[in-house]
Amino acid sequence: MSAHGTHNKKVCEKLHAETGCDDWVVTTAFYSALHFIQAKIFPFTHNGVEIKSLEGAHKNDDLKRANKHATMLNLVSMRLPSQNASYRFLHDKCHNARYVNYRVDRVTADNAKFYLDGIINDCTPTIV
Repeated sequence: MSAHGTHNKKVCEKLHAETGCDDWVVTTAFYSALHFIQAKIFPFTHNGVEIKSLEGAHKNDDLKRANKHATMLNLVSMRLPSQNASYRFLHDKCHNARYVNYRVDRVTADNAKFYLDGIINDCTPTIV
């Protein structure tokens, strides 16, 4: 379980209960998902090398992409393909909300929270 991801999820839920903060719902959903996915996929071995973190993956010539976010997108497609579309949605909508247009509609915020919940479900061990 990711403490940082859980913290961001709580913020996401509080913001989702408000109106007028949908850009931050999307942003906190993305960063929560990022932390839950990192907790799920790291560490792993790639071509005989243990990859312990996003930083380690970004330094690996086979895994490195243009920036850390692009490296992470690649890792999700490789290591957690069941959540690739959800993570990409959150990444793209967060980028748009932060750098293009902060006006995010409620449907997008609802979808962001829905995708985050699916990612958390996939990344959290089931206790029997």
